[in-house]
Amino acid sequence: MSPSARTRLVTPRKSERAQVAASATANQRKVLDLVKAGRNCETIPHQADQSGMEVFEIPVAIVACICYTVLNTNPVAMATTISKQVKQIEDRINRIKSGLDQLGPMRPGSISRQYRNPQERKTPFYQISYTHQMKSRTEYLRRENLKAVRAEVANFKRFRKLVDQWPDAAPKLSRLKTRLGLHSDES
Repeated sequence: MSPSARTRLVTPRKSERAQVAASATANQRKVLDLVKAGRNCETIPHQADQSGMEVFEIPVAIVACICYTVLNTNPVAMATTISKQVKQIEDRINRIKSGLDQLGPMRPGSISRQYRNPQERKTPFYQISYTHQMKSRTEYLRRENLKAVRAEVANFKRFRKLVDQWPDAAPKLSRLKTRLGLHSDES
C-alpha cells in the first residue's frame, strides 16, 4: 500500500446530518433576537475574555458601549442610584426580619382529611404528615386541635417563604455595598 493511499480522506456523497428547515429557521430567529437584544456593557468584556478574544479582536459594539458608559456616567448620580438600591434592599431584609419576629409557633407538614369508610365518606378524621430528619411521619389530629395546628402549619409555610427570600436579597446588597465601598467590619 502506498503512503498516499493510506492518508487519503474519503468523503461520503451525502452528509448523514440532515437539518430540518423549521428548526434552522427557529435557530436563526433566536440568534437574531439575541443580537438585537444586545448585552450589558459590563458582560461584554467578560464574555470576550472567556472566549479567548485578543484585545484587537474586540467588536465595535464593546468600544461603543464603553465610550457611552464613560462619557455619560455621572459618578454622583450613579452613587445616588446605588445608595437608593442599597436602601431598598436593606428595607426588604428588615421587612423579612420583622416578619420572622412576628411568627408564632410553627410546625412543618400538611393536613389531610381521611375517612374510616372511604366509599361512604363517613367518619372523617384528620392527619398531619411531615418529614423530619429524613424520616416521614404521620400523626392523627383531634378536631379540637385542628385550628391551632392549621395556624402552626401556615406559620411554617410563611417562615419558609421568608427564609427563601433572604438569600436572594443578601448577595445583591453585598455587591452594591462593595461598589460603593460601604462594607464595614461590623456586619
